[in-house]
Amino acid sequence: MRSVIIRKIELSKLNKQLAELESQNRELRKRLYSFENNPAFLEREARKQLGLIQPGEIKYKFIEQENK
Repeated sequence: MRSVIIRKIELSKLNKQLAELESQNRELRKRLYSFENNPAFLEREARKQLGLIQPGEIKYKFIEQENK
């Protein structure tokens, strides 16, 4: 009897984990779709994550100074 309860608890945990992974999978599929079908999204992410710029643009990087 004890083993049945333990198995049910394990099954419940695994079902919760599965639901979380399915949710993550949906979000990743949406993001992939945006990369493949939305040029503005692709450009925004390239600029943000890779620091890319268009020809003729100047990239400025601001560095915060420590207060002394």
